[in-house]
Amino acid sequence: MTRQIPLLAVLLAATATFLIGWNDGESVEYLPTEAALQGSSGPESGAPSATAGGVLTGRALFEGSVPPPRKLVVDNDTDHCQVAEDEVQEIVVGEDKGLAGVVVEIQGVKHEGEWEWKHPQDGYVIRQKGCRFDPRFLVIPNGAELTIYNDDPVLHNVNTAQWNIAQPGGQSYESKRKITYQGRPFIKVSCNVHSWMQGWIYVARSPYYAVTGADGKFKIENVPPGSYKVTTRHPKLRTQRFKITVAAGQTAEQEVTFKPRSK
Repeated sequence: MTRQIPLLAVLLAATATFLIGWNDGESVEYLPTEAALQGSSGPESGAPSATAGGVLTGRALFEGSVPPPRKLVVDNDTDHCQVAEDEVQEIVVGEDKGLAGVVVEIQGVKHEGEWEWKHPQDGYVIRQKGCRFDPRFLVIPNGAELTIYNDDPVLHNVNTAQWNIAQPGGQSYESKRKITYQGRPFIKVSCNVHSWMQGWIYVARSPYYAVTGADGKFKIENVPPGSYKVTTRHPKLRTQRFKITVAAGQTAEQEVTFKPRSK
């Protein structure tokens, strides 16, 4: 469910400061234990500069009862796998119903040639430390390379719908895989040896994306003027979509509301 915000609210919103969920391509935990997710979007998440671009900003909200946390049952390699938490909150709702960890991606931005992504200095990395994925959630451009490390002294077997990798323990074992969009933007990551280990990769098809912070807010800068379809996705909730028009030098604003999945 979406709603357009009146022009006056848009103009007022242009002066606001927004917390958003990604910083310079860095990996940020999708299921945060800190008070807030930190980060930024626009050119710092890979969007090319646009001399006459506009801004898309807004907020993701959650309406309804928040589902309970997922319980973690550590039942293998218990001498080493003493994970810090015994449950994980997979749907994180902050003040005023703000929903964290929603990927907002603009569809259909015209561009010639390859996108000019601003990649993190150390590349895209997932480490297995203490029998958990670090980070649990990572946005990766379509076609980019992911490096997966096993820093634990025990065997891990990293499994997705695209690949299955056995990684011996005790030597910071390293594997590399090319990440590609194959019809679904979210890729679930799990370990066949340790059933409680779960993570997510989001495959972005253009740099015009952002991830909502702890207050549900997002911001995408330098958007070429035009009318677009925008998808807002959370791995545990149903995708929401809306249409928006971005004008040169102006800020367009949108709210989108998620509800619990019906069983």
